[in-house]
Amino acid sequence: MRFLKTRAYAKLNLSLEAGVRRDDGFHPLSSIFTKISLHDTLYFCFHSFGKQRIKVLMDGKEADASNTMRKAVLLYRDRFCPELSVTIRCRKRIPAGGGLGGGSSDAAVVLETLNRVYKKTNSRLLSEAAAEIGSDVPFFLCKSAAYVSGRGEIVRPIAKRSATYGVLILPDCFSSTAEAYRLLDESGGAKSVFRDPENEIADFYKPLRAWQYENVFLPVLEKSSSEIAAAAEALRRAEPPYWNLSGSGSSLYALFEKKSERNRFYRKFNKKNIAKKNFFLV
Repeated sequence: MRFLKTRAYAKLNLSLEAGVRRDDGFHPLSSIFTKISLHDTLYFCFHSFGKQRIKVLMDGKEADASNTMRKAVLLYRDRFCPELSVTIRCRKRIPAGGGLGGGSSDAAVVLETLNRVYKKTNSRLLSEAAAEIGSDVPFFLCKSAAYVSGRGEIVRPIAKRSATYGVLILPDCFSSTAEAYRLLDESGGAKSVFRDPENEIADFYKPLRAWQYENVFLPVLEKSSSEIAAAAEALRRAEPPYWNLSGSGSSLYALFEKKSERNRFYRKFNKKNIAKKNFFLV
């Protein structure tokens, strides 16, 4: 048997524009994604002999058919590696319904790790397989940051910028992606024209206070969720160099150029309406 331990990192959307729903049911996107230090931990046990088996455990409980890790391992087996035999255990830290891509990251790490061991396909075909599992999954196959478009499957990696430090805030509510898109459609907040991708990428390397990014879901979710509205208002009053909503919520974050600024903000930030367990330094 062979054992491996890996990390599946969460992401932030530094910008997020979503267009009008396409005929296939998806919304076109324009977004800057970046990975952060918050992560799940995955443990792989590869079986080299005996009865072939696949088992996926999430915090000690067997994952059901909807689990992205289970989808990933079965897809890899059926498409690339019929002899695959593995047990995967996941220790979750990335919360669901937070717009942080935890399930997508887990799936990408499963695909990447299986291919590292079995070496049955190339990066292009692996990315195509990732897109079948979920729109965000291809991004998590790249190393750090990317400009993401299409429905999320078109990933253009971009070089790292200077170190950035963040405070991640998780209001005590679950944000359903499907519901967030429904609210966006009803509000008329979907974009008919996106900002130029080259300008989106160029902003990434500017000082945080010069960023011209937006997330189209923020005004929509502030109206529909008192928890998100309270956290957003607290961030507005605190005036960090940059703050926003990640994905379709519910997580918000503030970013800083220096670790000392981040730590000072965290100590002074009004946590009255947010439980301490729902803050992370990233």
